[in-house]
Amino acid sequence: MIMKKYLFIFSIFLLGCSTHAIETFVYDTEHEYLNIFTRIDNYKLAPLEINGRVHSGVHFLIDNNLINSQIENFEQNVGISHTIYTSEFTLGDTINEIWLFELISKSRIPNIILNPRNTLSPFDRNAINILANHLGSLRIPIFIDIFPQARNFNSIEYVSFFRYAREVFREIAPNVIFIFSINENDILDFWSFYPGHEYVDWVKINHYINADDNLQRWIYRLEAFYHSINMYKPIMVSFGISHFSSKNHTYYTLTTGPKIVEFIDTILNDFKRVRAIIYKDINFIENPNENNSTDNFSISENSIVMDYYIQAMSSDIFLTDINFEIEETESTQFIRSPFKALKIENEIFIPHNFLLQDLNASERYLNQYLLPHRQELRGNIYYTTYVLKNFGIEIKFYNLINGIVISN
Repeated sequence: MIMKKYLFIFSIFLLGCSTHAIETFVYDTEHEYLNIFTRIDNYKLAPLEINGRVHSGVHFLIDNNLINSQIENFEQNVGISHTIYTSEFTLGDTINEIWLFELISKSRIPNIILNPRNTLSPFDRNAINILANHLGSLRIPIFIDIFPQARNFNSIEYVSFFRYAREVFREIAPNVIFIFSINENDILDFWSFYPGHEYVDWVKINHYINADDNLQRWIYRLEAFYHSINMYKPIMVSFGISHFSSKNHTYYTLTTGPKIVEFIDTILNDFKRVRAIIYKDINFIENPNENNSTDNFSISENSIVMDYYIQAMSSDIFLTDINFEIEETESTQFIRSPFKALKIENEIFIPHNFLLQDLNASERYLNQYLLPHRQELRGNIYYTTYVLKNFGIEIKFYNLINGIVISN
């Protein structure tokens, strides 16, 4: 067995007005580019965030004729217990209480997606007040997404409405956990619509991946979203991959299954702050919406794709039930930097942007004091590890996980 080495870096530096301790682990492998992680101690866990574990979830449309057996039938078919069940409702309509209590009786968490009744006048504050009173009276934990189609609205009005809803629920229905949810096509507008950390418990990105789409393109987009928020909030990824398209009347069963496995494996291995994976078990051919009417994402309707899904969800990291009486408050989290160190033979080089953004160094400081240690390698600017001494860093080797640790 080959002993793996890890580069350990410890540093004390000044960030704004606060002093932070940095421990950096860069995984020393045969690869040229090495991930750099940041460990945050005393991180405050969000409601229903379980340290080191991942919620599994399913998003499907409620069938009122099968309301008492829909969840049980699905779990029997896949042989896996999920902790989150998601469905969509219109703001102003009554939320189906049978569905809510069926989930809670099975130690499952309801996730309500709210859509506007009227897109021309969507921000109905009176309907929010009524809903808060209703859900607050139930006294059960509930996730809620408000209008995931954020780009359809004026950003100022949307943020104001989201904040209003959050304050009302905080007072009347503190059992409701707020998700800021955004579709993959809208991630460039993320910060324009984001209501602020104090109004959001979790963030969610929604992917619908058509059968002939390039999966890697979607992973790149997830990467961009992930690095913008993973230091602040736990992340949900809600996705579906089509296995049939009526557009060209083609089945993609043999490619969709492996894509599901690859996508989930990538999330578990590379996106450690994703704490919930929700599969969209929806047939849009039978249930068309404004965004899709040609694809079938439902694993329930394809046994081959379902087998791949079961394989992907077999990891012990997934939660199978929830104890609502136990609540963790703080933990240690590992945050992956978007910048990678470079290893050439036995020497490690630190990327320019890592010093700028992760260690908050200024261009002026780097040009004035660290210029002799700068090198252009592979078309990018790097520094020898000697420069870390300027940040009070001491290098040692440990058999530990890779990452950068920031401790307040």
